[in-house]
Amino acid sequence: MAVAALAASFWILVATLRLISQENPISKTALIRGINQVRPRVAACYQTYKVPGTALVNIVIAKSGRVSSARVSGKFAGTPTGACVEAAVKTARFPASDGFSTPFPFQLK
Repeated sequence: MAVAALAASFWILVATLRLISQENPISKTALIRGINQVRPRVAACYQTYKVPGTALVNIVIAKSGRVSSARVSGKFAGTPTGACVEAAVKTARFPASDGFSTPFPFQLK
């Protein structure tokens, strides 16, 4: 559990560092809020398929705030669980900004 929290914190730090160089960046708070709003949907993917692990999702947020791409890599790539996680993450909404791209690990358990 502590390792999962540490991994998520690391990716949030990476995302924060990328935000600093943008003209109209999405705030760290908005980024976390958007990720948190899809966690129940991601958890439902685990409940449906019962495959535990970490789904690393490469998320691309468009300038509009919509998720234009969510691609799972690693163990869940090309699996029903991965497709479910991708669909869940694509429902996230963020404030309009310069757009943003970041990997994010979702723990499935």
